[in-house]
Amino acid sequence: MKVSIGIDVSMDTLDVALYDGKSHKILRCENRETGFSEIEKELIGYDRANILISMEATGIYHLKMAVYFHERGYSVSVLNPLIMKRYTEMKMLRAKTDSVDARAIAEYGYTESPCYFIPKKGQNEGIIQLLKLIDGLHKTKSEIRNRLHALKRVPGADETALLICEELEACIDAEIRQAEQKIKQILKEYYSDENKRLREIPGVGERLSSLIIGFFGKFENFDNAKQVSSFIGLNPSPRQSGISLNGRGIISKKGNRYIRKIFYMAALSASKHNSACKAQYERLLENGKSKRVALIAVANKLARQIFAIMKYDRIYDPNI
Repeated sequence: MKVSIGIDVSMDTLDVALYDGKSHKILRCENRETGFSEIEKELIGYDRANILISMEATGIYHLKMAVYFHERGYSVSVLNPLIMKRYTEMKMLRAKTDSVDARAIAEYGYTESPCYFIPKKGQNEGIIQLLKLIDGLHKTKSEIRNRLHALKRVPGADETALLICEELEACIDAEIRQAEQKIKQILKEYYSDENKRLREIPGVGERLSSLIIGFFGKFENFDNAKQVSSFIGLNPSPRQSGISLNGRGIISKKGNRYIRKIFYMAALSASKHNSACKAQYERLLENGKSKRVALIAVANKLARQIFAIMKYDRIYDPNI
C-alpha cells in the first residue's frame, strides 16, 4: 500500500501526517533522532518501496531528518515552500496550523511526483558553508569599515574605539583568507579536474567555480539548463494578459539570491572576455536593451555553458 508522510518542520518539533489516500494519522514528535525513530516505528508494516517522506525546505532545520531517512533507504522529498503555498491556495485551505500544513504536504506527496532528495557530499557542503561564511564576513567588514570611516570624521574620536575597529577589520581579513585557503585545499584535493575545466570558461573566477562545485556538483539533480536558471532565479517572468496587461518582463527572482548575485558579478567579466557572451551582450545593447537586461542574459548564457561542461564532462571551446 502506498503511503505518503508529510512533515511540517520547526526548530524543536515535527508535526507528522501519514496519508494512505483515504485518511490521515497525525502525530507530533521532537526534531531530533528520538523523534525520527518515532516516525519510523509508525512505518512498520508498510513496504519501504511505497513510502514517500516529504517536507518543506526550512533553511537548516529539515536537513538532519532528510539525511536520516535517506540513509535508511526511504524516498525523501524536500519541497520548495512556494510550491506548497500555491498548492494550499489551490486547495482553498483556510486554516493555517502545523498539523494542517503536514496534511497538505502528505497529500501533495501522494498525488504529485516531487523530486527526490539527494544529500550533498561532505566536501560540497563544506564549500557551501565556507562560501556563506565568507559572504557574511564581508558584510560585517563593510559595517565595521563604515563605522571606522564615521569615527575618523568625529572631532575628538576615542582612540580605543578607532583601534578596536581597525583590529576587527584586520581580524576579519585574516579569517576570510583562512576560509578561502580551505576552499582551495578542498578543490585541489577532491575537485581538481572540475575546477580546472570551469576556470577555462572566460568569466568564471575562483568564487563562481567554488560555488558551482559546492551547490551543483555535476548537476546531478538537473535535467537541463532551464532548470538551473529557474533555481538561480534568472529565468524571465513575462507580464502579459490580453490587451490590458503588457508589462515589462522581469526575471523571476524566486531562486537562490546568493547564487544569483555571484552569477551577475561574473556576467560583468564574461561580457568582456567570453566571446559568446560578449557577442550576445553587444547585440542586445544594439537592439536597445538596457545594460542590466543584457547582463542578465549573459548570466543565463554563462549558466548554460557551465551546465554543458559540468553535466557532460566537456572542455570549453569558444567556437561552439
